[in-house]
Amino acid sequence: MLRRWFGAKPALIHHVSDPDETVRLAAAQAVHSFGDPAAARVLDLLQHGNFRTRAAALVALPDDDTVQTLALALRDSGRAEIRRLKQSRDLAAAIPTASAATRLMRESLLDQMHQQTRLAVQVIGRLGHSARPGQQDFVLIGQNLISNDAELRAAAIEALESVGDHDLSQELISLLDAPVEQTDPPTSGPCVSAPLFTLAQAIAHLLNGDDGWLRALAVRASSDLSLNELWPLIRTLVGDPDPLVREAVHEMLLAQGENMPSLHTASLQTASLMERILLLREVGLFAGLSPEDLKQIAEVAREQRFVDGAIVCRQGEPGHELFLVVDGNLHVIKQTGGEQKLIAVLGAGECVGEMAIFESLARYATVIAAGEALTLVLDGEVFKSILHDRPDVALAVLRTLSRRLRNLND
Repeated sequence: MLRRWFGAKPALIHHVSDPDETVRLAAAQAVHSFGDPAAARVLDLLQHGNFRTRAAALVALPDDDTVQTLALALRDSGRAEIRRLKQSRDLAAAIPTASAATRLMRESLLDQMHQQTRLAVQVIGRLGHSARPGQQDFVLIGQNLISNDAELRAAAIEALESVGDHDLSQELISLLDAPVEQTDPPTSGPCVSAPLFTLAQAIAHLLNGDDGWLRALAVRASSDLSLNELWPLIRTLVGDPDPLVREAVHEMLLAQGENMPSLHTASLQTASLMERILLLREVGLFAGLSPEDLKQIAEVAREQRFVDGAIVCRQGEPGHELFLVVDGNLHVIKQTGGEQKLIAVLGAGECVGEMAIFESLARYATVIAAGEALTLVLDGEVFKSILHDRPDVALAVLRTLSRRLRNLND
């Protein structure tokens, strides 16, 4: 029995890097039970894995009674996490907000900074030598450290300084307190420093990075910003293992006039997956969703074209779909008594039928295509199944919807 237990250890440690969150966590908890014998391999994952693997590796580390033997390696891991945070900050500072792709790229980097900050705090907490709170307390400290609430942030700094590794705590706090010197509007969360990368250098770095989502955005941004000097590098990604990156490269080469077959013929989609993600991101209802969640919704959204004068939906009929305008315009017409009144003109990036994705309400008005129009259609039942499977997505959407309703009532 003991031989089978330890014989399974390499396989379990391998699954600490599994792409599925449930598998990663289960593997990490199992490896944690091995104690010190598994520490060396776990520390290697903590130092060299991607973010998700590093977070799981921290769960897999032995309990505090053996952590002192790992202090040197843990301290190196903490410094490495802070270096990653600094690099993400410097990259974000170099990215403009000139297009939907660059805005989402910058927001993704800022979100990456938040994750790296929280992970760095947890590593620092494992190294503290004074009466130390539990690991969940350090999760809370990490969340409050990046809060916009000055009092919460001050309390988090005080807690980190008093119970965490002093040297690393000071290094992290100094990094987060660095003055902001940039032309863009202030951004929430950790500060963004003056750019240490040129724009082309930052995009090239992301194209060479291990994050497929940021690589795909970097390809799109290279096209949007006309960074022609990066085309040779982008061509090397035509066989990228990430399908979103391959699609982005394909679309860019098509835009440059190269003779390539369309990737969307079989599915009858004309907007690429990246285009649909960027469109969804500009809709307030989905503004709080992560790139992964946006991608999941974009994959289930279907395209629907309307000719001039076609009725998209009719007042009084049951509604169970949301329509997002990709191209063209939609007229929203309200009929009261015998009169019809144009109450809104919707263009690209605007949507109608938000409440229909939660419950089948009667349509408030009739929507008609003003000229040819292309829309993305999101079925309410399909979207609700996503919300059921991902409660965090449901919370983000409901939070945004609540805020919009409050604004309407103010």
